[in-house]
Amino acid sequence: MKKGFLLFIILFISGLTAIAQTGKVVGKITDAETGEPLIGANVIIEGTNLGAATNLDGEYIIINV
Repeated sequence: MKKGFLLFIILFISGLTAIAQTGKVVGKITDAETGEPLIGANVIIEGTNLGAATNLDGEYIIINV
């Protein structure tokens, strides 16, 4: 009985940590000289298929990181 309960707890905790390992990357891209937002700039995370393009304010959000 104790072994089954312990196994249940281990699987439950490992399932929770697997769910908690995603997040998002948020940022804003601006021109270094003028400070104006860069519209439509592509932002990617190297080594993945994750990325986003900046909006009219130069902001981007990459989810499920």
